Amino acid sequence: MALLTQYVSFFISPFGERTVTEELNIFLRSHRIINVEKRLIDGERGTGWVFLVEYGLE
Repeated sequence: MALLTQYVSFFISPFGERTVTEELNIFLRSHRIINVEKRLIDGERGTGWVFLVEYGLE
């Protein structure tokens, strides 16, 4: 059986609500994670971390 990969992104501001951080943690615990990339950005949504999560579907 082939492993299908999907992507999801999260933006977390150090000044934002903790619910987004908890949403990311729940997602990471409940999926088969292949790779996580993170970048600190300063964009139109403000300054924060962008996480790109690659996960597998079986």
